[in-house]
Amino acid sequence: MRKKTTLTDAEIESIENAVLTDPFMLLGMHPLGRDMQNRIEVRTFCPPADEASIEIENRKPLRMNRITDTGLFVWTSEPDTEPFSYTLHFKTENSTWETKDPYTFLPQLGELDLHLLAEGNHYKLYDKFGARVWTAGDTDGVLFSVWAPNASLASVIGTWNDWDRRRHPMRCRGSTGVWELFIPDISPGDLYKYSLRTNTGEIIEKSDPLALAAEFRPRTASVVADIDSFEWTDSSWMEKRKEWKPLNSPLSIYEMHVPSWKRSKDWRDFTSWEELADELIPYLKELGFTHVELLPVMEHPFDGSWGYQTIGYFAPTSRLGKPDHFQRFVDRCHNADLGVILDWAPAHFPSDATGLARFDGTCLYEHEDPKKGTHPDWNT
Repeated sequence: MRKKTTLTDAEIESIENAVLTDPFMLLGMHPLGRDMQNRIEVRTFCPPADEASIEIENRKPLRMNRITDTGLFVWTSEPDTEPFSYTLHFKTENSTWETKDPYTFLPQLGELDLHLLAEGNHYKLYDKFGARVWTAGDTDGVLFSVWAPNASLASVIGTWNDWDRRRHPMRCRGSTGVWELFIPDISPGDLYKYSLRTNTGEIIEKSDPLALAAEFRPRTASVVADIDSFEWTDSSWMEKRKEWKPLNSPLSIYEMHVPSWKRSKDWRDFTSWEELADELIPYLKELGFTHVELLPVMEHPFDGSWGYQTIGYFAPTSRLGKPDHFQRFVDRCHNADLGVILDWAPAHFPSDATGLARFDGTCLYEHEDPKKGTHPDWNT
């Protein structure tokens, strides 16, 4: 099935086979210039859809042409049309949905962020990179970004696109090696990974190194999380901390491995952050401790590592709850005049295929020489 479009056969095949080096050059809105009488062509690729329509500035949706059996839809405007905002509508036998087109948005990451990352001096990567709840213009969604400098292609895959790497190929931000894509209508709780094509042509799927949440093991997907909406109530303690002088103040630290400190009431599951706060805080206050030090509570696949074989350095482990549950635990500790110290172990990480090991097909985070980059006993 082929209908009129300005796309060449080679370009159509690159969309169908997910080998787009620059998806924004082919997908989204494209003015056709004077030779095509200043028409505009809109293109979208959605394999599960039977029909697609385009709604221009709140007017009645117009049917798009399905030009391939694989789900490539095209709509062409009348002559002399100016660029416009639009919403895409999709229909299958059992469902309908609508969304803004991801391929109409400008790059979202700023040049300063990219510059600092490239020179190794970005000290707040977790604020911008990974999967961040984001607003582009007046559109809410999630900004996905990943550093994979040796990958030839990258896509976001997740629950909303049936884990199909053809659906949301990412934009490469030049020589920085950063890939990004803003996707409207994604929400906290959605699962995702990155699909990367290595420089040898292998397709690999990776969890997000900068994810803020992850699935409960043994599942390995990252989870979109919104950590910015939590309302902290510990401002008094934070101000007090600024004036704290450790050489002149009492310091007594209780170090603990949270998952094994106490099991849930039925002894079958891990205790939650809420249950822990209820029991741990009064216990530590009674004993006179000023701080609690937590063995790594970052996401890790192997319980027996005590968290020291970390796979998600910015994601509190799902064993104990969601990120906002952890935020509430810290907030309650501070309000009880207890400081919280987190062990953080970046010296090694597990070799699990979905993690940091050979992240983009190369030794991106580990030493290339196995004598220096691999622990022979732990295989980390």
